[in-house]
Amino acid sequence: MQGIEEIKAAGAINLGIGTEWVVFAILAVSIVANAMSFGMFAADKGYAIAGKRRIPESKLIKATWFGAFGAFLGMRIVRHKTLKPKFAIGVPIILLVKITGAVVLIWLFSRI
Repeated sequence: MQGIEEIKAAGAINLGIGTEWVVFAILAVSIVANAMSFGMFAADKGYAIAGKRRIPESKLIKATWFGAFGAFLGMRIVRHKTLKPKFAIGVPIILLVKITGAVVLIWLFSRI
């Protein structure tokens, strides 16, 4: 198995695009996902108040996996799903898992 230095020297890491664009794309997707997640929690709260058909909890959980920070803010700002253990415990855990994963990836890529 090749070491990181050999792979780097062979140019396998260079994709032909600057890392700035990769970082920008990741941030842009993250912002959109978090905004959509926040919007889903806010919309579901509005539907609950209006007595309309609600967004299924499974979809809110799926949205949390894509935009955990937005879901967390949605729970806190619009005070929605804060008493349900699935959300009160699950959303912060998902957020911590995502933050930990991001930190690990940043650490790994900073070593290349």
